[in-house]
Amino acid sequence: MTVCPMALELRRYYPILSTDKPGLSLIEAAGTMLECGVGILQIRHKGPYTRAIYEQAAAVAELCK
Repeated sequence: MTVCPMALELRRYYPILSTDKPGLSLIEAAGTMLECGVGILQIRHKGPYTRAIYEQAAAVAELCK
């Protein structure tokens, strides 16, 4: 479990997660943002939707439940 490094209320923050950032796990980034209190996430992907991208998006969707 990640502790939110910010003492802010992030419910109104609207993060857009990009799949083209090397070294940054989409799932870890989403999990951290959700733990910090965001109420909505958007995944941005420019390129073909491969099985790996679909599986990452599905994992993020599970975290949001």
